[in-house]
Amino acid sequence: MSGRQVIYFDVSDVVEFVRSNTRLSGIQRVSLEIIKTLSGRSADHELRLICYHPVLKRMVWFSAAPFGTGYIFDHAGFCKYFAIHHGGQGSVRLKDHLKKRYRSAVKRLFHNVRLRLRNILDGGRSFARHRIETRQPRRLKPKNAFEVRFNAGDRVFISGATWGSRFLPYLDALEEVKRRLGIEVSLFVHDLIPLIAPEHVVNDVPEQFSDWIERMCRFADLFLVNSESTGRDLDRFLRTQAVPAVPIRVVPLAHEFLLPEDQGAARRPARFFDPERHSLGDRRIRCEVLNAALLPYVLVVGTIESRKNVWTLALVWQEIHRRLGFDTPRLVFAGKHGWAKQAFDDFLQGTGHLDGYIRIVDRPDDAELAHLYRHCLFSVSVSYYEGWGLPIGEGLWFGRPVVASNVSAMPEVGGALVEYVDPYDPRSILDACLKLITDEAYREAMARRIRREDLRRWSDVAEGIWQALTTPTKVAPRLKAVPARDSAEADAVALAG
Repeated sequence: MSGRQVIYFDVSDVVEFVRSNTRLSGIQRVSLEIIKTLSGRSADHELRLICYHPVLKRMVWFSAAPFGTGYIFDHAGFCKYFAIHHGGQGSVRLKDHLKKRYRSAVKRLFHNVRLRLRNILDGGRSFARHRIETRQPRRLKPKNAFEVRFNAGDRVFISGATWGSRFLPYLDALEEVKRRLGIEVSLFVHDLIPLIAPEHVVNDVPEQFSDWIERMCRFADLFLVNSESTGRDLDRFLRTQAVPAVPIRVVPLAHEFLLPEDQGAARRPARFFDPERHSLGDRRIRCEVLNAALLPYVLVVGTIESRKNVWTLALVWQEIHRRLGFDTPRLVFAGKHGWAKQAFDDFLQGTGHLDGYIRIVDRPDDAELAHLYRHCLFSVSVSYYEGWGLPIGEGLWFGRPVVASNVSAMPEVGGALVEYVDPYDPRSILDACLKLITDEAYREAMARRIRREDLRRWSDVAEGIWQALTTPTKVAPRLKAVPARDSAEADAVALAG
């Protein structure tokens, strides 16, 4: 290993996220896909995974070798490798269950007692139903962790969301090492949602996020962003702050949805009888997923939250049901429950999930998502704002039409392949969805055109990131403007420097 420059790929936020979630979310999925393709990338550089370990309370590094090509995320295996507690596939600690639902410590204490009493009275069925654990987690020995010994010229790539008080000791340590040894630090900014759309986030997130970005400006050498839209947003924000200029480069994300067991079949059109409808290799698909996809359906993928425009979409589906009656396809939401969506929840409760025409598939895994993408009529992503929009690209990857918003980064993902709508105009969404539902010839012509396209792969993303991380960073002023262009034209576009 001597003489090779080390690139430390930060996974602190992935490790923290997996402690209380059994399925990966957008940013964490992106990080692992990039690691898969970067692992073993070059003989001139060594890739290591670095994190602020939540148990050890210090920086450590892990080998990236187990996460190379073919890696499939497994919650229990991931937790074991990084020596963090897990309670079995799908389980959650009572402490984490309460923290996600109640911000007040007093409320958490009250509901802790209430839930424990109810669980005792119903013979343990309450906790079993919600997969809640109460036993003290077993302290795991971090046998795969190694002490970090930086050398001058090493680089740290922070690909996720390391903001918030739990990461402050980590950032303090990185800043000190950079001051002493001159290591280079690069940060991937996926979006500026807390600053641009604070109405869709909770509590003090905007303040924490703003402090994080400002702090990173003081010692980051390079910002990477996933779209030109995010690049413009970041540049505008930095110009309002008294912070040093940091170069910004665009590395667009991918359309590809990797399925290690059968990558070649991912974009194959669905058939009436398809043995893969019920399994993908040895990965079984839950009965509730098969049931949700039993009848014709339209798919919505992502965390179910207000920013995803879910209430408006539910109202649109109500109007579609009024017009089409029994010919209305189901609207299937695939994702975990989020926040600030009371109007949506009230609608579902008040209408009986629109008489069953709206279904929710909670936390699908990759095999289940692939099944849903492959067999939908089309997918819908009508968010108010996205830093990129993974579900848009993934829907295209499976050769199915997509209805998407015409704002922020979403047109960069869909290009000329998508039916665009105004997310603030329900009639626009209604017209596009009705056309794709009722005009089968038009819908399938879109699908054929999509399947002819050469879509962007994760290897393209990895190449762009690798070039950005291994190319000397020039000190340059921030850009005056970010030119509008097709993000698929290049793997990495220098916006400054």
